[in-house]
Amino acid sequence: MDGLLDRWEAGRITSDRVAIRDATRALVQMEAHRYFHVQVRGQTLSVAENQEPLERQARLDGVFILQSSAQDLGPRAVVLAYRQLLWVERAIRTLESFLRVRPVYHFTERRIRAPIFLRVLGYLLENHLRQRMLQSDAGGRARAALEALEPLRVVS
Repeated sequence: MDGLLDRWEAGRITSDRVAIRDATRALVQMEAHRYFHVQVRGQTLSVAENQEPLERQARLDGVFILQSSAQDLGPRAVVLAYRQLLWVERAIRTLESFLRVRPVYHFTERRIRAPIFLRVLGYLLENHLRQRMLQSDAGGRARAALEALEPLRVVS
């Protein structure tokens, strides 16, 4: 943004439209376009704060908002579902790396079924293993138990 103001003051930008376009581009790149107004008055290019969005953002600063389309869930249930979703995603990422599953680049349902099945099966395996380890007071983590099984190979 400073470079734009320097070009304006040096007279290299003479058109109001070009100045506003370049300033708007710079603000969009910084993801700040909704917080500022760009104006040209005579020979002066000015950038002023837009107070309303800044105040709204300040009120929400530090607040994490979850929005759900499920009308039958209360606020606590939405938060719990979100936390469970995060746990499921983390478990699937962990198992994908453990099982060395490659990304799915298929577009037909028939070709996607097997990789998705492997991911769900792996998730269920880790979840079941974790629950059994908690019941038996074995300690440790399910990931460590799966890593201990890695040397085993099926020979037919």
